[in-house]
Amino acid sequence: MCKKVIKIKLYNTKNRLKCYNESDNILRSVDMRREGFRLYAILRVLGISGLIIGITGFLLLNIIDKIRKKSFTDISYGIVSAAEYKYAYDVLTGSSGEMIFKFDDEEEFNEEGKTLDYKGDKPKYGIIKVNNIGQVFIALYDGKYCSTKDFEEADITITKKRKKDCYDFE
Repeated sequence: MCKKVIKIKLYNTKNRLKCYNESDNILRSVDMRREGFRLYAILRVLGISGLIIGITGFLLLNIIDKIRKKSFTDISYGIVSAAEYKYAYDVLTGSSGEMIFKFDDEEEFNEEGKTLDYKGDKPKYGIIKVNNIGQVFIALYDGKYCSTKDFEEADITITKKRKKDCYDFE
């Protein structure tokens, strides 16, 4: 026997009388569609999530690119300082002269067997020249950026170029 009778309307259907006992969950038995998600609601959430992920991904890639450029700038200044230090050391020990250091596929070469002591990654390609008065010329390439500095210049210029446009490393 029914303890409770309620009148319900299911969407666009007729009003119906349904008998419920005390232990029945009225909401669950009324309409199962109200508990689930509809397809357009799920697609809306996925679309908004995709848009947010796309925007943040784009911003993160820009931030990573700026960090990479800044890191390459710091490495370039470190290499210039190491070359100047090497020249000063050679002047003090009496073996001064023009020095040329080359980088080819991250390997450092020097005709006299000298090496530069600096912190950071080695550039993929590059050339460092120190003239007889201690001025430094560099052209370094890391795969995306090119750093250049002429003998008379104080600052290093970092640009996004291809290897062949950076310097003739051959």
